[in-house]
Amino acid sequence: MDKFDVPIIKKMYDFYLNIHAHQKNIPKLERFTIWKKLQDTSIITIENLIHIGYTEQSKRLEILLNTGIQIDLLRFFIRLSFDTKTINQKTYIKFQSQIDEIGRMLGGWIKSTKRK
Repeated sequence: MDKFDVPIIKKMYDFYLNIHAHQKNIPKLERFTIWKKLQDTSIITIENLIHIGYTEQSKRLEILLNTGIQIDLLRFFIRLSFDTKTINQKTYIKFQSQIDEIGRMLGGWIKSTKRK
């Protein structure tokens, strides 16, 4: 199986495409602060997920836990974007539900890795 066909990577990829497409609606001030952090953290998360595929089994848990921190940061930046009225409620719900699904997938992967 291609490493990029992993469902969580596909979900994270789709999330990034959605925030990238929404960038044109972001006020200029927030585009270079909150929104930049959201985009950068999304890219780091994708990088971490890809790295896991190349990491030996015994060392995967640490990267998975770091990726969990990145997911929490994404939740924080999405919430901050909503609270500062950078995004509307509909967009907030859409992005938050995507991140929640990715978080659940990551949680399952962490549990599976801990059992091994």
